[in-house]
Amino acid sequence: MRRLLYKQGILLPFLLLKLLFAYAQNSKTPYSRQVKWTPLKAIDLVNPGLEFSVEKQHRSRWSTQLSVAWLHNFIHSTPFTNYKGYSIGIEEKRFLKVSGRNAALDLDISDFGRPYIAAQFVYYKSAYNDVAWFGVESRSDDSVAYLNNYSDSFAVRKQMVSLNFKAGFQYNLSKRLIFDISAGIGLRYKHITHFNRLIPSDKMEAPRHFNAYYMASKEGSYFIPGIPISIKLAYAF
Repeated sequence: MRRLLYKQGILLPFLLLKLLFAYAQNSKTPYSRQVKWTPLKAIDLVNPGLEFSVEKQHRSRWSTQLSVAWLHNFIHSTPFTNYKGYSIGIEEKRFLKVSGRNAALDLDISDFGRPYIAAQFVYYKSAYNDVAWFGVESRSDDSVAYLNNYSDSFAVRKQMVSLNFKAGFQYNLSKRLIFDISAGIGLRYKHITHFNRLIPSDKMEAPRHFNAYYMASKEGSYFIPGIPISIKLAYAF
């Protein structure tokens, strides 16, 4: 039995899902529309908010999803204050045709849901207040920076456009309740402006190691890579 489990190890996560949701016997649903909620968006460390989506399947293997988020620091998960904004996204999915059966584990691949690939476009706009150190950008390059760099509070206005390519999976927990998870890679264009700074020409002090909050407020217009990850709960109708 142990050898069998090792050989079929790639199917073990799906087997666990089948055991947890044994009543979900068929991934196919007669409903072509879904309303979705993204629960982890509320505790996003950089861009928290409340996000809902609507998905419409317009062909047997194609669907379009529209997402809207109200960006707000509901539970103070970021150091930003007066955080507010919104995002709008559109995503086109193509479901992959998967069939087959594993006789050893008595599993039908179609029982686990529908895998898909997708392309997504997102527009994001926000405004908030932040606090950072300014003066010499890299302290390691100038020892005087330890004495001259100073803390300053300022306002941030940020716009961002993202193009993402993802792979995902929709699993029917029941006839109407669906679990949707996806991840991928993307490219983001950011335009960030600072206001109300003491000395606008000074540079923001860069951390020694990667810091998401520094990257979130770094002034300028530039491209950065992205790794979009999404977990949604959907209701089909």
